[in-house]
Amino acid sequence: MSGQRARIDGRITINEQSYLRVSEVVETAENATVRKKASYYFVENKTERWGYDLDPSHEPAEHGHRGAEHERVEASCLTLARAIEAAWQMTSEVARDGLAK
Repeated sequence: MSGQRARIDGRITINEQSYLRVSEVVETAENATVRKKASYYFVENKTERWGYDLDPSHEPAEHGHRGAEHERVEASCLTLARAIEAAWQMTSEVARDGLAK
């Protein structure tokens, strides 16, 4: 059925200190599901490290955020799968750096 909407909100735990906050609004259109709005925020040790927004009410609609100050930066299309990969990679790098010390 076309025109149905759903909101997906969640938290994907990466480890004890980090998680990915996820929010998406999707709509069905002719046998496809389309993301209308999305946000993915990586939080580590209670601090927001980076974020991504797809929000048509903002200019530009696609943009990122960096650091606890929530500084807006340019960003290209990010999917949930890529956001999980980026969060995992960042967590893995921190773990490796900690082992190297």
